[in-house]
Amino acid sequence: MITIDQMKDSMNAGANVLSEDGAVLGPMGQLYVDDATGDPSWVTIATHTMGSPESFAPLHDATLDGHDVRLPYTHAKVYDSPKMSQDGHLSPRRSSTCCATTG
Repeated sequence: MITIDQMKDSMNAGANVLSEDGAVLGPMGQLYVDDATGDPSWVTIATHTMGSPESFAPLHDATLDGHDVRLPYTHAKVYDSPKMSQDGHLSPRRSSTCCATTG
């Protein structure tokens, strides 16, 4: 599990978020922590053109690649994930639609 200190270091270094194959998805946006534990649980990625919201991606099973964060998801799955809400809070209901696997 990536720690909050590691995520802060990555953010300060201007890290990118990578897909499972190492392709750059975009720069790391905002970090969201679990309300109960304080552990980093979600990150936003500026995956779209200017003026568009950032995409959410869970940090569960993510790893560090230098300062960059590598997600265990494909490029398409992240781009199709929920976008940032106006209030900046990701509810459990909204988060269940992101990067879910089928099968």
